[in-house]
Amino acid sequence: MSDKNYRGDQLPYDVWFSQRRTILILGICLSVALIILALSLAGNAYLWRLKKEPMPIFYSFDDAAKKVVKIEVFNSELTATQSELQKEWAFRNYVLDREIVNHIDERARFERVKLMSNSDVWQKFIQQIDPKLNKDSVFSDERFRRQIEVTHSYPVRGVKNVWRVEFLVKDEFRGKTAPERAMFAIVQFREVESKVSYEDRFLNLTGLEIIDYQINPM
Repeated sequence: MSDKNYRGDQLPYDVWFSQRRTILILGICLSVALIILALSLAGNAYLWRLKKEPMPIFYSFDDAAKKVVKIEVFNSELTATQSELQKEWAFRNYVLDREIVNHIDERARFERVKLMSNSDVWQKFIQQIDPKLNKDSVFSDERFRRQIEVTHSYPVRGVKNVWRVEFLVKDEFRGKTAPERAMFAIVQFREVESKVSYEDRFLNLTGLEIIDYQINPM
């Protein structure tokens, strides 16, 4: 208090400096705390997104061993291998969804068929399976069952956007099983921008549209 210039309405220099330093330290601490909080929120948001969003994966089959032998996860753009695995998965499931007859989950399976088919392929399918339109439909009698086992699937070489899917057909009617038959499907497709409703967003993730579908005995 010996400072000759000190006035009663002013703080002593040492008190003023101490308060300024305290405010500065508090400001730095607050800034660090805000940065940590922001990083924590960003990290939690990222983890929440990982937990909530589906992780697309692709897998390939060993047809002889009848098991999955390779699984791949992709982030954004597909490699050539991943693109082929995607198509393999899509066309196998498309054939299964179309050809299985169990009178249980047809509604869900046919919804997926519809979303992957163009209007012409879909209308032909309806005319084939609807008992009101086709008296020979496999759905005319609920005692009929058909099991499908896909054995091979591969792109037809030398032809653009055509795949061949080979499968075994096991029919059962009134408890009697018919001889097993080997069949193959020729699937012609095009790649389109997939536009589906929010409710159907998981039914056709591939953006593939079937423009022709034929099955034949082997």
